[in-house]
Amino acid sequence: MEQMPEFKGGRKGVLSFLKENLHYPEGATSEGKVFVTFTVAADGRVKNASIVKGLEPLLDQEVLRVIKLMPAWNPGNQQGRAVDVRYTLPITFSLTEDE
Repeated sequence: MEQMPEFKGGRKGVLSFLKENLHYPEGATSEGKVFVTFTVAADGRVKNASIVKGLEPLLDQEVLRVIKLMPAWNPGNQQGRAVDVRYTLPITFSLTEDE
């Protein structure tokens, strides 16, 4: 892969998007990371999201909900053309607000 896909705004953009859209579900009690994998299509759309390593159903469902809300990314490139790329993103849930 010559160029991996990138969320518009880079890492800061992803963190800002998650902070704005991710909500700790009522009734969820776990802390830790949910690993979600998805395809960034050649046109930048996010599709085929699934949980690789989850914490509990409420948190896993919230991650999938937010991933589906993501705007288009800058797609990955190989040999000068945009291609579909699988991407894995860790999302941290913490019951304290300092993270």
